[in-house]
Amino acid sequence: MSIRYFRQYAQQNFPNREDIINLSGKRIGIDGFYFLKNLEILEPLQQLTGGIPLTFEEKLQIKLDFFKNHNIEVLFVFNGADIRKKEEIITYPDLRTQSRLDFWRNNNHIEKINDKTQLNKNCGN
Repeated sequence: MSIRYFRQYAQQNFPNREDIINLSGKRIGIDGFYFLKNLEILEPLQQLTGGIPLTFEEKLQIKLDFFKNHNIEVLFVFNGADIRKKEEIITYPDLRTQSRLDFWRNNNHIEKINDKTQLNKNCGN
């Protein structure tokens, strides 16, 4: 998720532009979602075909090569999964498993019936 109004703030407060060579040998962090969303991929039938654009890998490689050629180390940051959701799932036991276990413990007398015909009589067959 991009920082709201950052572009406007940067344009007003950082009007000077520097050469990309000044970032050589540096490590920069980039919002991965924003970066991928703004790759300039123009394919006329993309909306009809859906899926990943055919030139996606090529355009991405061009951008990555740009950073590599200028000796800039890039760290892409993506929104991660919400760990709290996972913890909530783990903290609540599966009640179905417990109820099955209770059923088999309470009905262990069924195991004592060895004669198949006796079992059928008890079931009403």
